[in-house]
Amino acid sequence: MRFFKFLIALFLVPVCIATVAGLMSQVFSLGGSYSLIYFITGFLSYLILQTFVFTPFRIYILGHELTHALWSLAFGGKVKKLKVLKTRGEVQVTKVNFLITLAPYFFPFYTFLILAIYYSINFFYPLKQFFSLLIFLIGFSWSFHLSFCFFSLRKEQSDLQKGGMFFSVVIIWSMNIIVLSLILGWTMAGFFSIKEFFEVTYFTTREIWKWLLTRGKEIIIFIISHLKKTS
Repeated sequence: MRFFKFLIALFLVPVCIATVAGLMSQVFSLGGSYSLIYFITGFLSYLILQTFVFTPFRIYILGHELTHALWSLAFGGKVKKLKVLKTRGEVQVTKVNFLITLAPYFFPFYTFLILAIYYSINFFYPLKQFFSLLIFLIGFSWSFHLSFCFFSLRKEQSDLQKGGMFFSVVIIWSMNIIVLSLILGWTMAGFFSIKEFFEVTYFTTREIWKWLLTRGKEIIIFIISHLKKTS
């Protein structure tokens, strides 16, 4: 099973590269948009907070375990136990798969919590005047998510070892970019196009695979001709 996941991850490497191209194509389209400025300001603000003030480990652990629980519920599982301590957490669920296992590393729990609160209130009371604050908080919470994601990748996390480190990193990388693009496309619909993001990702993936197959064919032909010469 691990070898099969390794092959899947190998096949998905071009997708990882292509999602970056898709995201960058839309970020450039934002140009000097104030929304992009607020997002970057929020992102940098959290990094300053973590670097010079404190690192909110317990808040992260709570979000981490709640994400496992939430994704298990989404797949029809049940949550039997959830415990959050100062340096570690524990959750027991009845349904587990690789998405449930890796969800905390690509699903920014607090970003979606902020979005849920904002749009729930906005449904009853328009919050247009606080939209800039929403974008700031998205950047802030995404920075929080990404910082702990990198922190976890440096540690020997059991979540990452279950399916193999290479497979886990490829899924986490591509899903993070896809999720971020969906969030930006949702909140900045006038500037960031989800449709164009997926189009660029698809065409870039196709071109990478074309190139790999062409080069692979050339390498095989070269090896065969070399072997014939030496035989």
